[in-house]
Amino acid sequence: MPVPLLGEGSIKRGYLGCPNKDCKSHKITKDELLDISKTSFSPGVRRLMSKVGCDDAFEKGSLDLKEFSGINVDARDIERISENIGNHIQHWDTKNQKEILQKNPLAVPNKEIPIIYIECEGTGVPAISKEVEGRKGKQSDGTSKTREAKLGCVFTQTSVDKEGDPVRDSNSTTYVGAIETSEEFGKRLCAEAIKRRLWQAATVAFIGDGAKWIWNLATEHFFGVIQIVDLYHKMGSTLRKW
Repeated sequence: MPVPLLGEGSIKRGYLGCPNKDCKSHKITKDELLDISKTSFSPGVRRLMSKVGCDDAFEKGSLDLKEFSGINVDARDIERISENIGNHIQHWDTKNQKEILQKNPLAVPNKEIPIIYIECEGTGVPAISKEVEGRKGKQSDGTSKTREAKLGCVFTQTSVDKEGDPVRDSNSTTYVGAIETSEEFGKRLCAEAIKRRLWQAATVAFIGDGAKWIWNLATEHFFGVIQIVDLYHKMGSTLRKW
C-alpha cells in the first residue's frame, strides 16, 4: 500500500517473475512507472520526508508530517529516505565539482565583479560512536565525541556604507558544507567560487580565522588573493597579547 501526498491508497499492479525456475528475479513495471520501486512512498512524500529530515530531528519530522499533512510515517523511514537522497545529492555534487574544476579559466578575466569574498570555518559537531571510532579528540582519554564540519561561503560586494565600510550585496551569499578532509573541502569551496564567477572578479579576498588548514587551503586554491583574518579572531588575538 503506497503512501502518496493525498494519503494512503492501494493500487493493482502486475508481478512479472522470471520463467526460469532457477532465477529469482522479478519486475513490477507499474512500480517503476510510479517511481515507488523498492519503497512504499511516492516521490512527493519522499521530498517532504527529506525536507523535514534535514530541518530537524527525525522524530519531530514524523510529527510535523502527521500534523501538517495527515501523512503518517515512522521516524526511521524519514532517516532512511533522507540519507538516501543525501547520497544522491552528494554523488551529483561530486560529479559537478569535477566538471567545474576541469574547466580552464578565462585567459583574460573581464573583471565584471568589483570584489568577491570567500570565507570558511570549521566547527565540531556531536557524532555517534561509530563516526568517531579511532579518532583523536579533546576528551581526557584522548578520544573524540565530535567531527569537524567545514563550512564555507562566497559573496560579492559592490558598495560601501556612509563610513566607507564594505557592504555585502543582498542575496549574494551561497554556502557549502561537509564533514570531510580539508583537501576535499578545498575542492568543494573552489568549485563554488568558480560557479560564482571567480575569474570575473577584479579583486578576490579570502577570510579565515587563522587556522593553519584554512590558510593552506587558501594558498593552494586561491593563490595570490588578499588574505584577511576575520575581525572576531583578530580582536581576540589582540586582547590576549595585551
